[in-house]
Amino acid sequence: MSESDEEGPSSTKKPTLAMINIKMRNLIALIIGEVVASSLLISTPSTEGELFECLQPPYNFLISGIPKSTITRLTELGVCFSPDITCFFIPYN
Repeated sequence: MSESDEEGPSSTKKPTLAMINIKMRNLIALIIGEVVASSLLISTPSTEGELFECLQPPYNFLISGIPKSTITRLTELGVCFSPDITCFFIPYN
């Protein structure tokens, strides 16, 4: 069975960290605008152990490269969601 045969409407394929990163970037761009989001950096989670496949949710990402006022706006919202992803914005010092 090929990969294309395995994917379909009832597919339960787990999202990769790269896919989650793209979905998060798209959601943030909708909130803060494409121009501001163009300098957005999203760092993927790290782990002390070896990774097989992917990390289990919830995922923690570090968002940087955007103005302080934008960071304040995201953290004041606290949570944002789309049909594809839900993000909780928590400040990190």
